Amino acid sequence: MKQILFIHPIGQSFALLFGFFNTITGCTRRWFNLPIHINCGAIYYFVSLSGAGMGVFVSKWAHKNGIVYDMDIHELAAMLMVLCLAIGATTGFIMLINKEKRLGLLKYHRWVNIFGLFIFCLQGITGISLLIKLFK
Repeated sequence: MKQILFIHPIGQSFALLFGFFNTITGCTRRWFNLPIHINCGAIYYFVSLSGAGMGVFVSKWAHKNGIVYDMDIHELAAMLMVLCLAIGATTGFIMLINKEKRLGLLKYHRWVNIFGLFIFCLQGITGISLLIKLFK
C-alpha cells in the first residue's frame, strides 16, 4: 500500500520538466516564444501547486495508516517553494497585463523562479531519500 506515495513525486517530476524548459528558454532566449513560455509556465505553476497539495494529502494518508517518517526539511522547503511559485506566477501575470512594468519585474520574475526551481530540486532529493528509507 506504500506505493500510493509515488503519486506525488511522479506528478512533481512532470512539473519539473516544464520548469526546466521555461527556465532554459526564458534565460537564454533561445527558442523563446512568449505564448509557449506563458502556457508552459501556467502548466508548471498549476501542476507544482497541485502536487504540493497532493503531497499534503499523501502525507496525511501515510501518517493515518501508520507510515511514519521525518519530513521536516521536505516540508520547510515545500513552503519556501510554494512561496517562490506564488511570487513567480504573480510577477509573470503582472508583466503579462501591464507592459510598462515588464522591464522592472523581469529580473525579479527570473530570479525568483530560478531560486524556486533550485528549491524544487532540493525537494526532489529530500523526497527521494525519504522514499528510499521507507522502501528498504
